[in-house]
Amino acid sequence: MALLLDTTTIDSRSVVDELHHALRSAGAAPTATVTPLVPHHRFRAQVSGWTIGEGATLMHVESDPVSVATTRSRLRTEVFERVAIAAVSPGSWSHRQHGVLVESTDRASTLLIVDQACPYDFRRSDRGSAVVLTIDAAHLNLPPSALAAAVRTLRPSHGLYQLYLSFLDELLGIAVANPALLPELNSTAILLTHALIIDVADRPAADQGPDAPGDLVARIRRHIDENVDDPDISADTIAQAHSISVRTLYKAWAVTGIGLQDHIMGRRLDRARETLIREPDLTVSAVARRHGFVDSTHFTHRFRDRFSVTPRDWRLMNP
Repeated sequence: MALLLDTTTIDSRSVVDELHHALRSAGAAPTATVTPLVPHHRFRAQVSGWTIGEGATLMHVESDPVSVATTRSRLRTEVFERVAIAAVSPGSWSHRQHGVLVESTDRASTLLIVDQACPYDFRRSDRGSAVVLTIDAAHLNLPPSALAAAVRTLRPSHGLYQLYLSFLDELLGIAVANPALLPELNSTAILLTHALIIDVADRPAADQGPDAPGDLVARIRRHIDENVDDPDISADTIAQAHSISVRTLYKAWAVTGIGLQDHIMGRRLDRARETLIREPDLTVSAVARRHGFVDSTHFTHRFRDRFSVTPRDWRLMNP
């Protein structure tokens, strides 16, 4: 395998189907739902994939804004027991799994562990790229609890974090320049992935550092993500939920560099944009109410300010 998809060469009406097919061919879970977050005729993506060995694939993706997610209902019908380790380029994105919300705030790539047998939600609002190594869980011989723990606790400060990022970068270089060498690296890929997950899972939570997923900012982000559609969510309710003062809340949140209300509004609008496409029978007013807007006119104004198009026009552009 090599280049599996270049959306500039296909009809925009088949973008979603072709994107699903290419990602699955390169190792993504068939249970995942992929949704372009720009009009299909403007959406640009390239997907390349290589087989490294039995049960292991490598994928490189460059794309415009997109969401990739799977739900419990999808997993009830089909289980996909593979582990993905991804190096995601910096930008504006978030990933949520096992109750942990990870967002890009650095200038360097971020390493993610994704358990494809469990629900997850990845959303990117700018153009970016990712290198993804996917391995059958059976080859890793890991208990599910270890994988879940690794998803929750992987941090840039971890000893194998930078090594694995470098490994993915080198692996992609070899795949592009001399793919015939990839089978020679299959065992290395499996052993290094096993070592990363076991080492991270065994690391005590106290060793994770001040920016661990369990810290205050991560808990605030998770709370917002779980309650963002509540029209009454505010600094007061968030502070009360965490038994802190509003002043402490704002002081802690300041490290993100994003206004608290801006973050809440952005999450609402991103979700509403997806709902407009996924549920075409819902009225714009119903979509607005579902995502925490009590006034559909206010929703339309906010939507247009963020995406330069009205909700109705967005829906017409993405039939």
